[in-house]
Amino acid sequence: MRQQLDSTPRVADTLAPLLLWLLSTPFLHATGLEQAYQSPEGSALGNAVIASVDDASAIHYNVAGLANIEEFQLQVNSLGLYGNARYRNQAGRFQVDDTFQNTGSIFAAAPLSEGLVLGLGVTNPFGLKASYADDHDLRNFGIEGELAHLRTSLGVGWKASRNLELGATLVWAYENFESISGLPRGGTTRFKGDGDAWGYALGLRWTPAPKHRVALNYRSGMDVTSKGKLNDTIPASFQWTYPHQFIFGYAHDRGPWTFEANFQYNTWSDLELLALRLEDGTPLLPQRQDWHDSQFYSVGITYRLDDKTSLRAGYLHGTQAVPDPFTTPLLAASIYNAISAGFSHQFQKLELDATLILNWRKDKDLQKGAPNLFGQTANAIYKTNSVAFHLGTTYRF
Repeated sequence: MRQQLDSTPRVADTLAPLLLWLLSTPFLHATGLEQAYQSPEGSALGNAVIASVDDASAIHYNVAGLANIEEFQLQVNSLGLYGNARYRNQAGRFQVDDTFQNTGSIFAAAPLSEGLVLGLGVTNPFGLKASYADDHDLRNFGIEGELAHLRTSLGVGWKASRNLELGATLVWAYENFESISGLPRGGTTRFKGDGDAWGYALGLRWTPAPKHRVALNYRSGMDVTSKGKLNDTIPASFQWTYPHQFIFGYAHDRGPWTFEANFQYNTWSDLELLALRLEDGTPLLPQRQDWHDSQFYSVGITYRLDDKTSLRAGYLHGTQAVPDPFTTPLLAASIYNAISAGFSHQFQKLELDATLILNWRKDKDLQKGAPNLFGQTANAIYKTNSVAFHLGTTYRF
């Protein structure tokens, strides 16, 4: 699967496959390709968390939130999802084979001095996995797709003043991509490859008045080129363009209650073309995309029963990134909604978190799909829904 540039093994060659096995089977979630949930607290609040996050998961949600951590923390999270993606057309009903999938995240935070905290995180924030039987009606649009996008983030949070926290993160992304598509007269074409890229994130949290917090978070876009082979013999590459993300958050404390809201803007319009490319750069089977920028709107509420136990609930709404004409069975993203509820409890140095998430998409009745290179359209009625359970443990040393 991998093309070695020299005979000296890279660290990524041994660590990245291990981390992929530990953390991810990716799944299509939210809008575009984003798997939005990275901690049980964040998922319980519908991801309306950047203005209040104060544990090691801040390295992902808003690195400025690391600044108030006073002791070493290690957090491990696991997200399991049971769902069903299916479509119906004149040929019949078809659905994905893999109805249960899982992913996870790992975070650590270490104070360097008062108000200066180092954070490390490994997440799988983007990805999809979907597979249909080889004989499904729209096999020429894809039989199987699996994209695992693993990000390792190293950053610092700094308490610049009593009311202002700042942070910055360096991000390395490793990606493993595989796709199988059908051919008009039978048979399949297959690509497998992997690649990496660098990015960064910036965070800010400001307390303009007691009990009021405002937060900003920016994640840079990335172009990740996976190099591998087509049909196990022909050197080729495939590039995903990931969006810039701008996130705004607000939190208000009122006694034992905290009310929060987030708005996230994703520049998915940067993704205009998907194509395999040969070694000389020649595009093979190019597929125009013209994706839309998408948005997340989320609200969350926390109620603290006491200093050890908290209850949370949230709602998230995502707009559609994939235009209707370019919908396919493997990428049938549409308007997205999720409601969630969870709790956390502190046992001395160990904290346990659990969250239940109900996800559903608006049914998509595609009647004017763009034809592929073989003249076929993906016109059908698409339905997607799922239930997810998010578990996490945080240990404070």
